[in-house]
Amino acid sequence: MTAQVWDGEPPLDTSRVWDQRADTTVRSATGTLEVWAVAYGPIEDVIELGASDRDWHVRVYCSGRDEVARVIEEEGIAEGVERYLVQFWPQQA
Repeated sequence: MTAQVWDGEPPLDTSRVWDQRADTTVRSATGTLEVWAVAYGPIEDVIELGASDRDWHVRVYCSGRDEVARVIEEEGIAEGVERYLVQFWPQQA
């Protein structure tokens, strides 16, 4: 997973072919986010948004989810197959 924090809305990412993209908002009271993986728990790195007590736009891209299903069926474990890009930018008041 790669996280990016922008000052304004970033351009759509075309650095690779993404299987899915979704947009939402999140409110961060602290300005710091912790990411949890379903199978592994919290990921070491935190995401520093840079401002607390505000709403953030979030755009998430993912690829490799179908490949994960295939690899799990054949090998039982699928490490490093899925890719995520998460972009944050402040919601204007």
